[in-house]
Amino acid sequence: MSFLSQLAHSLIWAPLSPLRLRPRAVAYLLQYIACAGAILGGTAWFLVAHQDDLRQVLLRYLLPESWVAAGGVLVDWFLATQTRAVVVNATVGGTLVLISVLLFPLKERVSAAYERGADLTDDAPSEFPLWFQAAEELKLVLLYVAAQMLILWIGYHPHPLRKQAATLLSFAYLFATFSVDFISPLLQRHRLSYSQILKVLLRHPVVLLSFGALFSLPGVLVGHLVARDTTIAFRDAIVVLFGANLLGIVWGCLGGTWVGARLLEPAQGVQCSSWPVRMLAWLVLAATLTAGGYLFGGLALSVHHKSQILKCHYSLVPGSLQLDRPRLRSLLRGVVEVGVGFTLKIENPTAHDVVIDRNRLEVRHDETLVATTRLNPMTIPGGEQRVQPVRLTVETHPSALLKGRQLLADRWSVTLFVEVVKGFDFPIYLKHTFARSVREQLLGR
Repeated sequence: MSFLSQLAHSLIWAPLSPLRLRPRAVAYLLQYIACAGAILGGTAWFLVAHQDDLRQVLLRYLLPESWVAAGGVLVDWFLATQTRAVVVNATVGGTLVLISVLLFPLKERVSAAYERGADLTDDAPSEFPLWFQAAEELKLVLLYVAAQMLILWIGYHPHPLRKQAATLLSFAYLFATFSVDFISPLLQRHRLSYSQILKVLLRHPVVLLSFGALFSLPGVLVGHLVARDTTIAFRDAIVVLFGANLLGIVWGCLGGTWVGARLLEPAQGVQCSSWPVRMLAWLVLAATLTAGGYLFGGLALSVHHKSQILKCHYSLVPGSLQLDRPRLRSLLRGVVEVGVGFTLKIENPTAHDVVIDRNRLEVRHDETLVATTRLNPMTIPGGEQRVQPVRLTVETHPSALLKGRQLLADRWSVTLFVEVVKGFDFPIYLKHTFARSVREQLLGR
C-alpha cells in the first residue's frame, strides 16, 4: 500500500465507514454503545460521587489531620510533574484498554457484522477460540501497563528533554494503541496473530499513526480543553471526556474494520515471528513490568513507612544538643562538614512501623552542588516509644561560593534521594519556586 493510499484509507475512507452500515451491524453497534456507555458512565459516577472521599482517605492515611489541607497541595504538585499531554493521553488510553478488555467479544461481533454487511472481504473467516482472544487482549493490557510505567518514569524528571520525550512517547503509544486495537479484529478473524498484525502495521507506519491519531482525536482534544479550563467542574469534565472517548471508540471500531480489510492481503504474506524473537519480546516485556513493579512497589512501601513520620510525637531530651567542629579530613577534600547531634524521644501512635533508612538531600544552583545533608537511619515500631540519638551531617562545598552574585539568581533546586529499594534512590524534586508557592497557599496569600 503506497503512502497516499495509506493516508486515504486512514483519513478519508475509514471515517466514512458508518455510511456502509447494514441493519445487523447497527443492532450490534447499538449494543456496543450501550454497554460501553454503561461502563464509562458507571466509572464516571463512581469518580464523581467519591472523588473527595477517595482523596481524603488517601491524605488521612498519609498525613495527620492538621496536614490534610497542605497534603492536597503536595498531591497536586506531584501530579503536575507530568506534562498535561502525558496525563490526558494516559487517561484516554486507559479508557480504551478498559473497554477493550471488558467488551472484546461484542467488539468482535460489531466488526464481523460490518465486514459481512459491507462485503469487505472474499475470504471466509476462521476465528480463534474465545480464550485465545482473551489472552491476546491480556497482552495489550500488559503492554499498556509497561508502557505507562516507562513514560511516567521518563516524564517524572524535570529536565525539559525528558518531559518532551515522555510527551512524544505518550502520543505515539496512544496512536498505536488505537490502531492495533481496532484494526486487529478483522485480521484475527482470518487467523492472524498479534505478532503478524504488529509486523504488518509497522510496515505501514502511516496507517499505524494516522489512523490512531484521527480516532483518538475526540478524547485528546476534549481532554486538553477540560484540563486547561479550571472553571469546569470535575463532574462535567469527566462526563465530557468519557463521552468524547466513547465517540472515538465506537467510530474507530467501524473504521478499523475497513482499514483491516485493506491490510488483509499484505498481512497474509507475513510470517509469524520465530520463537527466539517471540521469547525475546516476552523477556523485554517481563523485564519492563518487573523493573517497574519493583520500583513503584518499593516506592509505595517506602511511602507507607515514611508517611507515618508526620504522625509521630517528638520531644528533645534536655541537654543533648551537640555541635561538632569541621573535620580536617573534610577540609582536605574541599568540603566543610559540620555535625549536629541530639537525642530525640519519639512516640509512634500508629499501627505501622516508621522506617527512616538511607537518604540524601542535595542543594544545587544550576548544576553546581552547594550542600549535601542526610538523616541517620532509624526504626520506631508501631505503638511504641523510642529514645533515638539523631545525627545530622551537612556538607557545604566552598567552591560553590566562587559563583559570587550568580547565587542570588533564582535557579536553586533541592532534591531528596530516598532509597525505596536496595541499590536504588528515588529522587523527589523539590523546587525553590514550588516551596514558595506552597508556603503562600498555606498562609492564604
